[in-house]
Amino acid sequence: MSFCLRGSNGCVKSSDSGDDPFYAASLMKLALVIAVSKQIDAGTIESDTVLPLTRSFISPVDGLSFAIEEDSADPFFDPDLRSEARLATVMRRSITVSSNEATNMLIDLVGFEAINAVYRACGAINSFVERHVFDEAARVVGKTNIITANDATAVLHAVLTGGVLTPLTSLKIKEWLLGQEQRSLIPASLPNSIVVGNKEGETSVVRHDLAFVEVPKVGWYSLAILTHGFSTREATERIHQTAITLHNEFVGASR
Repeated sequence: MSFCLRGSNGCVKSSDSGDDPFYAASLMKLALVIAVSKQIDAGTIESDTVLPLTRSFISPVDGLSFAIEEDSADPFFDPDLRSEARLATVMRRSITVSSNEATNMLIDLVGFEAINAVYRACGAINSFVERHVFDEAARVVGKTNIITANDATAVLHAVLTGGVLTPLTSLKIKEWLLGQEQRSLIPASLPNSIVVGNKEGETSVVRHDLAFVEVPKVGWYSLAILTHGFSTREATERIHQTAITLHNEFVGASR
């Protein structure tokens, strides 16, 4: 298990094993959306782009097609419902419902190097993305997606402070994080009066959450808690306990 709490000034206030690498799961989707947003801000991608929807993708490793597994599919991408969607909708769904189809479509749009350039621009030196979601051929040859708690908060802090995007674009991503539908970890740990935007990530072996927390009359912080090897229940309990403890320490130190 690992965590990092970063204050609004960008400084790490508390960290344990913050540079330990974890499989990123869906936490990589934030850097991905930033990469797309940077190209929209730069004018290399049109903001009103319409994308054809798909659930099948080509692995860069063997050139063969693979598909999102049915139990992990986003119903929005049902071919019986629609055949295309605006880029902004695809980006939003990659965050708010953690859509795997949206994620792979965006990876195909900008490429891995653009995502990894975002990590470097944010000072996230130990994190990287090398494969699509559900690309088994890439997994077999050792391609992976890695995140650390320190890096995750560095990326989130850069978004919230406008360090890598225009203020308007940063605000849009913040709104998507606030609209996150998976809120069973850090948000569920804190009082309802606290404003929390987050991005969860999980597989059968990892369970993570990355969040910004706004405390009235105190300030805000970003927090990443990463776990590996626990049952879903135990990981959830550990994240809840850690989030509560760190939040109380933050509030207490600010008074």
